[in-house]
Amino acid sequence: MDPFPFCMSDIVGLLNLTIRRKHASSIDVDCPFCNHKKGILNINLEKNVYRCNYCDKHGGMLSLYGSCYNLSNQESYIRIVETNNTHYKIDPIYKRNYFGVLYPIYKSHICGTI
Repeated sequence: MDPFPFCMSDIVGLLNLTIRRKHASSIDVDCPFCNHKKGILNINLEKNVYRCNYCDKHGGMLSLYGSCYNLSNQESYIRIVETNNTHYKIDPIYKRNYFGVLYPIYKSHICGTI
């Protein structure tokens, strides 16, 4: 079973990236980090990773989304699931902070055991 209820093509759609070229297992898009407009950011759709050949920014699905919105991987995961309308339930677990107030921490498979 795939650990994510979404794929890299969903992230490309959510970020509204301009696709310049399509290959068998990857696409080239404009880089949202260095603003290079010739499709220099390669997104591998099979491995769910990206790399810009100009600014050398690279990573996975959550890193791509999170870097564009300044989010952590866990925050990215939650926002993608909520935005993408996937019917995947995220169960919160609750912990107490320093002042004894309960706050939710979302249990998911990207962080392992919390």
